[in-house]
Amino acid sequence: MRLRLGRLGQLARHTLIYGLSSLLGRFLNYLLVPFYTFVLESPAQYGTLSECYSYMALLGLVFIYGLETAYFRLATNPATSEAKTFQAVYHLLMLSTPLLGLLCYGVGTYWNTLDGAAEPSRPLVVLLVLILALDAWCAPTFARLRLQSKAWRFAALKGMAIVANITLNVFFLWIAPKLYAAAPPEAFIRIYFNPHTPVYYILLANLLSNALWIPALAPHWRHIGGQWRPDLLKKLLGYGIPLMGVGIAAIGIEA
Repeated sequence: MRLRLGRLGQLARHTLIYGLSSLLGRFLNYLLVPFYTFVLESPAQYGTLSECYSYMALLGLVFIYGLETAYFRLATNPATSEAKTFQAVYHLLMLSTPLLGLLCYGVGTYWNTLDGAAEPSRPLVVLLVLILALDAWCAPTFARLRLQSKAWRFAALKGMAIVANITLNVFFLWIAPKLYAAAPPEAFIRIYFNPHTPVYYILLANLLSNALWIPALAPHWRHIGGQWRPDLLKKLLGYGIPLMGVGIAAIGIEA
């Protein structure tokens, strides 16, 4: 009885940590909205940013295609090895992520016709693809942290990226333009910084902040080579792809 109550208490604590970290993240990111409306030069730039994040929400489901939830499903099954399931997830991602990234980049001619695009679209496409690839690659490892009951580590890594993202946004959109305006023509910032492409720097801040996860999560990726298991790959796809379809349908309904 005490053991059961202890497990319930641990579950409640972890649920609270995950929930609070998610709510705090959403709140802090929400604070960026009025900041963007203040610093962006035109409504067209805000429209481009909104369109980029709309594509990111949809393509994020495609890049991970339900593997995060499928990993949870199979890894908690006593008949399935967690380590082999984790390897199988990354075997799929090693194949699909480069292919999907190249496909998204290959349709850059369409992206260059973004309605009301206020900045060159091809650099935005590159950043979007990198963000999507990085998020998809890290998602199963975050799922593993939850499975291992490492709630505080999970929350700390998520919180670190959020704080870094806000800090970089303030630097790129507020501090750097002031430094640019005050610098002489031959200054470093005058050569390598463009204050008229804020959407690019918003996406760059997103990418750089999420890249902070790599050193912390990399130890989990040491043994993902392993032997390919067609049986596990089939189960993961069979469980994950329908979830991807449900997610896409939900986004379509909301739109």
